[in-house]
Amino acid sequence: MFPWVLPALGNIYAGIARRALDLAIASATSRSALSLDGETVAHKPFTQYHVAEAELALEAVTGALDDLTKSLTAGEDLGDRALLRLFAAKENSTRVARQVTDLALEIAGAGALHRRNELERLYRDVRAGSFHPPNSDAVRAFIGAYALGLS
Repeated sequence: MFPWVLPALGNIYAGIARRALDLAIASATSRSALSLDGETVAHKPFTQYHVAEAELALEAVTGALDDLTKSLTAGEDLGDRALLRLFAAKENSTRVARQVTDLALEIAGAGALHRRNELERLYRDVRAGSFHPPNSDAVRAFIGAYALGLS
């Protein structure tokens, strides 16, 4: 069961980030800006850049999670890098989820921090990913020792 928990956690946090970005995109395409003569915030290069950065990050982490899940489903032997791949999947997913959610707040603007805004809750929720075992410190200790040939 253990090999399935870490990719599942990664997918949960990637899903939170996807929702945050979708909300931010909806906000950017519906909110107008005086500085753009009434055009939506989506027309700002800043917004377009942040959306692109978030999409690129989500695409990469989703692809890695999909690849790992396919390998696990097929019963492939992941060899001596199995634990490294599992830890990396969880850690990379939670880290990217935090980054994408931060970008979503930048895109959506200050109103996203209001308690009634779903983005505010997603911002808090996504931060829990680094605390799920193995936490970020344990992941880095293992991967560092492994890469240095100490484990």
